[in-house]
Amino acid sequence: MIKKVLLTLVLFSLTQLSFAQVFLSNNASISITDKALLSVRGDIINRSNGFIYNTDTIDLIGNWQNDNAQHAMDSTYAGIVRFTGADQRLEGLYETYFYHVSLENSGIKSASIDQRNYGKLLLNDRELAMNPYTFWVKNPSIDAVTNTTGFVSSTDDGGIQRNMNQTGSYLFPVGSSAGSTLYRPIYIHTKNNLFQQYKIGLTPRDATLDAFDRDIKERFICTINPLYYHRLYKNTNTDAVDIDFWYEPIDGNYNTVAHWDNTAIWQKPDTAIQNLVGAYWVTQIRDWSDFDEKAFALAYVSAPFGLAGNDTSIYLGASIQLQTESSINAVWSPDYNITCTACDNPVATPDTSTTYYVVTERKDGCKNIDTIHIEVIPSLDQVDLFIPNLITPNGDGSNDNWIIRALEQFPDNEVVVLNRWGDQLFVKKPYDNSFNGTLWGKELPEGTYYYLVKIHVLDESKTFDGPLTIIR
Repeated sequence: MIKKVLLTLVLFSLTQLSFAQVFLSNNASISITDKALLSVRGDIINRSNGFIYNTDTIDLIGNWQNDNAQHAMDSTYAGIVRFTGADQRLEGLYETYFYHVSLENSGIKSASIDQRNYGKLLLNDRELAMNPYTFWVKNPSIDAVTNTTGFVSSTDDGGIQRNMNQTGSYLFPVGSSAGSTLYRPIYIHTKNNLFQQYKIGLTPRDATLDAFDRDIKERFICTINPLYYHRLYKNTNTDAVDIDFWYEPIDGNYNTVAHWDNTAIWQKPDTAIQNLVGAYWVTQIRDWSDFDEKAFALAYVSAPFGLAGNDTSIYLGASIQLQTESSINAVWSPDYNITCTACDNPVATPDTSTTYYVVTERKDGCKNIDTIHIEVIPSLDQVDLFIPNLITPNGDGSNDNWIIRALEQFPDNEVVVLNRWGDQLFVKKPYDNSFNGTLWGKELPEGTYYYLVKIHVLDESKTFDGPLTIIR
């Protein structure tokens, strides 16, 4: 059956240009009803008051230009615009509210302004270059976006944005033809029917160039993809989703996805799984809800290595052997009171409490930094406490509290004050120089009391005792 074009015109002109036509709608109302076809071998230019009611098909070989603030089309009219030329542009002063859009034939279809569609986006095998702009798929159906090998490319904050209100897997077919062609789609798996809205784009360059420094990363993240990264934006609630990142083995050796955190560092997710699907690796991060920052990139994460061990204590004058597993390179710091800084297992003899750092690097390029704190404690033979035997808690600010000097060197301590009958009046572990001659907020009588000061150092203990006189 031959299709017909039904036009109700206020004013339009069809102008013949060299081997092409320009369909110029100027203050025109154009109706393309069921079983009708408008085939334009040149450009469509929709002027300020032009409007198109399309319930069937527009076949366009040239460019689409809309200068109508009313968006050129009524999104409730379920027609399709087929872009069947070579390189074609979607441009104009205002975005268009398409229903169905199909990209066909050859070349790249590129936009110089945001665009929307309310039906289906059929990419087929074509590239839709949105540049810094957004193609917004308003239809929340899971199958509203389809393709074979076609994709949406973008720069800066451009990309494809989708509305969602179903439980299932939503395709974001993003890629790039800058240099070599990359098709690196993302699937978002929603877990409920609540309304959600995401936008995704792929940036085909080193994230460091966009201030997402790949050298600033969490421990055990060895490598972050230098070729490209994805930008994910969530514009609605914070319900968690699963996200699939698809990539090819030629991209590099990766086992997870890193996220640029709002603390300005690349961090790895707590949950990530990886599977091979055809020619693609698929890395999925599960139950993800953090979209405060937009940058996500493939990453290689190692199991923990180069660890320096648990913090510990030694006596003053003693030595300890520091240890880390053998690596291609280990460097310790600081470099004093240590036998070797560029070896795996140096011996340290610190004369004061010290934190040692070790930087290790493996053959695969993975680096780590770890620390061990050595608490240096005087031995019990070296204890030199000053324990006063008199306090005068009269509120004059002098000698009101019982101050035991040098006790802070031995944090594992306990202080007990007893009366002459051996009853405990005060117990504090560790002691904080707070005894001021009171019991439950009431002043103790003047007189002589007794104290026990107990110190524990490693596996040894020592107790000091004596009288304590209170004079007011």
